[in-house]
Amino acid sequence: MRLAIGIDPGKSASVALVGKGDASRPLLLGVWSVYGADAPWRVRAEEAISNAAAAMPEGAGLAGTFVEVPAARGRTRGKKFGPDVWLGLGQRIGWLSCLAHGAGLGPLIQVSSGDWPKALGLRKGKQGDGQHRLGEAAMHCDTGAWRRTLLMGTAASTERAICQAESILIAAAALL
Repeated sequence: MRLAIGIDPGKSASVALVGKGDASRPLLLGVWSVYGADAPWRVRAEEAISNAAAAMPEGAGLAGTFVEVPAARGRTRGKKFGPDVWLGLGQRIGWLSCLAHGAGLGPLIQVSSGDWPKALGLRKGKQGDGQHRLGEAAMHCDTGAWRRTLLMGTAASTERAICQAESILIAAAALL
């Protein structure tokens, strides 16, 4: 079985472990959210990366640990992000890189937010509120009971679910 770890480093960051054997669709082995206020972000990120490393089946080959980075080197159409947003994203990607390397998952492989959707035949960017990513994750990956366990309803829980779906899709795209 080949494995890939997908990381969406956004505000509600998440880490997904996806495997692909002989089956036609990749299989979700686990997804961990970094979202929450129960501990500092770095502590929650370390826990998510450690959980992904621990969940890897013995003997499986890791294709890589893939992290989403902004397309077009951060130039966005119509979105005005200030320097604090870019600084925060850079810090999160840096911490995730250190944590992945420390957990033996190798260096992070940067994948553009425009490239992974293209590899899966999906539209780039979130449309509307982004909930289409939930169905896309289930379509491109055997997600098992993941979707049924999501607690939807609040803006925060919906954002967390969309982030998890994108980390699943990033990993699934890496296994094509």
